[in-house]
Amino acid sequence: MKKQIAAAAGAFACIMILATGCGSGSGSGSGSGDENLYNYDLSEYLTLGQYKGIPVLGMSTGVTDAEVEVEVLNDLDAAGEMEELTEGAVSEWDIANIDYMGLKDGEPFDGGTDEGHDLIIGSGQFIPGFEEKLIGEAIGDTVTIDVTFPEDYYSDELAGQGVEFVVTVNSVKRGTLTEEYVQANTPFSTPQEYRDALKADMESEMKANWDNQRMSTLWGTLLDSTEVLKYPQAEMKSSANDLSKSHKDYATQIGKTWKDYLSQDMGMTQKEFDDYVQDTVQNQVGAEMIIFAVTRQEGLELTDEDYQAGYMGYLRDMGFDSDDAYKEAYGQTLEDYAGKRYIMISLMYDRIMKLMDDNAIVIE
Repeated sequence: MKKQIAAAAGAFACIMILATGCGSGSGSGSGSGDENLYNYDLSEYLTLGQYKGIPVLGMSTGVTDAEVEVEVLNDLDAAGEMEELTEGAVSEWDIANIDYMGLKDGEPFDGGTDEGHDLIIGSGQFIPGFEEKLIGEAIGDTVTIDVTFPEDYYSDELAGQGVEFVVTVNSVKRGTLTEEYVQANTPFSTPQEYRDALKADMESEMKANWDNQRMSTLWGTLLDSTEVLKYPQAEMKSSANDLSKSHKDYATQIGKTWKDYLSQDMGMTQKEFDDYVQDTVQNQVGAEMIIFAVTRQEGLELTDEDYQAGYMGYLRDMGFDSDDAYKEAYGQTLEDYAGKRYIMISLMYDRIMKLMDDNAIVIE
């Protein structure tokens, strides 16, 4: 019977050893060949899915000045640098505390009412027109504003519809990013330097989030489109033993009996734990088979030199310039800790993900 690999993030948890640290510690020797792993025709075990030409969404155009200003105001507010006003009028980049009720055809609609909401005027947090129409309104007044929901709004009931909001402006917080504040609280000299650095950080975070989303889409598509015909028993047994042993070793490490560990830490019976191991290992072995199948099909096998270079790259990513430095910090080498098998598979995964990324179709 054909089975499809689950695309959940947990399916690949033990392979991503640098993120999870769930390796078996079973690595030995310095070679990196895969002759002892899945050394048979994998086409008998799976039908490989799509890994080239996968559509992925392009990254947004970048961070706007308005988004930077929102972060500036949030920083000032958190630092207690905003002055709270109870009289005057609302201005752009104020933080207005408001009560509001949304009405469609004179009746309140779901999600349209709140009290004591802090809204940065100019942030674009609310639908177009809402924030702009509050500018100039007096603190303490209640006003009615008419706005129209965007055509692509997620709610079919409200998309493209005109509504009115009854809004009370309770108070306003107002602040300015000054040179004095920047010099006293940041490594920068001027507000502009601070804004530029903040924008760069936000863009870097946006890029990282896009990279993660893109890779998740690529890997998930390959998992979803691959069919597992059967699971190899040798690898299933080895991986199940590794996983069970890691839990039992941890139970011993924290001074608990296996029975107490199962009930108190895992919240499982032995039968439930056995089922969990079986499901986890099926996902793991299925993912490993995919990695080996793509690697061999595309000629991306690791040489000893590739393994050593990748291994050192992982160490550097973690802040170590040598295996000895890692061992000094943790009492064992990274290979001893994670297991050579999982380091090798992780490096192979990196290779096929680069292949998939290079061949993805970016949709702007």
